[in-house]
Amino acid sequence: MKTKLSLILGGLLLLGQTAMAATSFSLNMSAQVPAATGVTLAVSQVNVNASGSILSFVPQGSAITSGSATLNFGKLQLVTNSNGSTFFSPGSTPGQSFYYAVDVAPAGAGTLNPTFTYGAGTLDIGGSAGIAFSQMTFVTASSSTETALGIHPLMKNVAATSLSGPTYFSGGHWMRMDVGLCTGNTATDPTGCVPFTGGSAAGTYTGTVGITATVS
Repeated sequence: MKTKLSLILGGLLLLGQTAMAATSFSLNMSAQVPAATGVTLAVSQVNVNASGSILSFVPQGSAITSGSATLNFGKLQLVTNSNGSTFFSPGSTPGQSFYYAVDVAPAGAGTLNPTFTYGAGTLDIGGSAGIAFSQMTFVTASSSTETALGIHPLMKNVAATSLSGPTYFSGGHWMRMDVGLCTGNTATDPTGCVPFTGGSAAGTYTGTVGITATVS
């Protein structure tokens, strides 16, 4: 009996050693990020209340890779600001206004390098509108953060704006231009901006901002 018991225990030990054997695998991952072959431009209307808080952010069609986009402020409404002065503001709802956010981004991996020109209209809008530049950073597929660069020229002076791509737009950042009409508030208007008031000549004011962007 002792001999038979020893054989059975030995067999159990052998089976236990066979079950503990391990097999290793490896998963080789890859993903290719394509280099940018161009630049995209997208426009959104940003609706705000009297204190400047954002009410809604409304894309204006699809992004474009060439051509032009129109920023139409429409027929302005006469409003009164906090110091009792009246001026003309965009929007048809009392107590609300809007401006445009223009996003310019590489269509792929790369650093944006923008330059600007300005062409005045017959009745020129360039002295009554401003552009505030921001650096945009990707967060999720549906959100991003906006960091103001502190660069806020009059529209008619935008050609003098110098934005170094490696300084502001490397590492996946892109450029946003917040474009709006002046309100007479020196805390938010660019220096020298003149709002439209009852003393302005009636008519349609125009101007054209040219954007040339390369990717490095």
